[in-house]
Amino acid sequence: MEDDNIRGDIEFGIKNIFAQQGKVIYSKKLHFDLSSGFVIDTTQHRYNLDAAKLAVNGLDFLVDGYFQTANFDTISMDLNLNLHAPAIATVKKLIPTELLPVINNYDIDGEFLVNANAKGIYAPEILPQITASVLLKDGALASKELPFAFKDII
Repeated sequence: MEDDNIRGDIEFGIKNIFAQQGKVIYSKKLHFDLSSGFVIDTTQHRYNLDAAKLAVNGLDFLVDGYFQTANFDTISMDLNLNLHAPAIATVKKLIPTELLPVINNYDIDGEFLVNANAKGIYAPEILPQITASVLLKDGALASKELPFAFKDII
């Protein structure tokens, strides 16, 4: 039996992404770089990511899972995204410049961990279920505005 799968590697980048809704700016100058192995099941129209690395402004996320097209405007998916940032300072690269004055009032330390999943259907007026956990391991938070510092945040 002939294998209907297509295998390969992909690398691409997108620079200077700007996202705004109304007057709220969510991102400016975001840079995305993706490198991944993939398998495309041509009979099921299913795209499986293998050891994908998504870099957002130099911060590396690991991505795995699949997405599948039923037609041009409906996508089924089960994608996992994981981030382990040994220093919280590296995560500040993702914060819009307008929010930095607020963030800079706080001293934050610790390991930053994110695990997220998008599962379900993406289509006009339908979004997949997105779950995420964010953890600041061995964290500390201090500010002149707080009466005391938070330490050993788990």
